[in-house]
Amino acid sequence: MKKLLIVFGLLISSLSVQAQLYIGGKGTVVLPSVIFSPTVSTQIENTVGGQFAIKYLYNDFSGLVLEAGYAEKGFTETSGGAELYRRQLDYFQLNALGDLHTHLGPLNAFLNIGVYAEFLLGETLDENETPITNTGVQLPPGLEAQAFDYATRKANDFRFGIVGGGGLFFPTKIGAFQLEGRVYFGVTNTLERVVQQSAYISNDLSFDISVGYYIPIFDPEKRKK
Repeated sequence: MKKLLIVFGLLISSLSVQAQLYIGGKGTVVLPSVIFSPTVSTQIENTVGGQFAIKYLYNDFSGLVLEAGYAEKGFTETSGGAELYRRQLDYFQLNALGDLHTHLGPLNAFLNIGVYAEFLLGETLDENETPITNTGVQLPPGLEAQAFDYATRKANDFRFGIVGGGGLFFPTKIGAFQLEGRVYFGVTNTLERVVQQSAYISNDLSFDISVGYYIPIFDPEKRKK
């Protein structure tokens, strides 16, 4: 038993020599959209987000990324090129991703893929930020005769999906800097689905570009000294 514990301890020690732990944050430009069926004409607009992040690099090739933060999403419906309304959906976002990386000189290039969950914080309708309520919402001009009620249909409190992307990670003496791009695809509906409308779809499809800064907590170079 003692020999087994010794071997296990040596194994953990040898694996953890290369491990690096970073804690930091990211500022994000979000390009949100929603895939609708039945389809309507929409356009993508820039919004913002931000996350607190933990990046654990287990060795020279693999790691884990955990994030929590805010994302401003939603969609803008158009007709004939003119904007009818914009529906903003604000989310608390949780991300968990596996990380594959390699060294390119002083830079680390990485790819990651994982899952995300979003919890609805609130929403606004139109550029005047008219609060959405369950009743008494006045539709923007041009929507009175529309067959679909995407402007006022209740948003689900929770949605879940797959996220993936890649970027560059640049460790320096004053911390590590990161540039990253991602794609988010929702596997659950953004808006509530009426039971009779089985073909109804409203999946999240969002892109973002982020700049991050990280502070190293574990530094293997220092432990070698």
